[in-house]
Amino acid sequence: MSTPLPPTPSPIPIEIISNTPVEWWSSFVTPAGALLGAAIGGAIAFISVRSSDERKRLADDRRQWDSKLLDVHVSLALAAKPFYATREHNIGDTRHIAPLVPALEASIDVMETQLTIVKMIAPDCESAVQALVNAATASKNDASNGTPLVGTSYSAFETAEKTVLESFQKRARIERQ
Repeated sequence: MSTPLPPTPSPIPIEIISNTPVEWWSSFVTPAGALLGAAIGGAIAFISVRSSDERKRLADDRRQWDSKLLDVHVSLALAAKPFYATREHNIGDTRHIAPLVPALEASIDVMETQLTIVKMIAPDCESAVQALVNAATASKNDASNGTPLVGTSYSAFETAEKTVLESFQKRARIERQ
């Protein structure tokens, strides 16, 4: 059998500093600090995720409305075709233009419908589309009265159509090719 070694003093001096009782609230200070840090971190994470989701939602909405605005532009461009077609037939004689007036009226109806849609999805483009509807109505009235479309009403119509295109391009970031 081996003999036990005699106890050696510890190289680290150990002392009892105080026998005073610990305050009742001191056991809550450390966990409360951790809780406060976790709450602040959670709030930062929540706000960050929420703002990121909001940006994504707005971008998705913008793409959706841009697509709808492009559809409106296509409808307006198709509705403008009869006005360009009447330019060739309108020489100031109502006989030649009379058969085309129903197509012009139908085109104006389409433009007015698209104006209603534009009021909802792109109010900043409303004045340009309203100017196009007004110019189309003036052109139709001039054609019905026997005034050739090569004059001021035609140039007003053409200018209004270009203004609509420019306002839609600005609003929907459509690139001209």
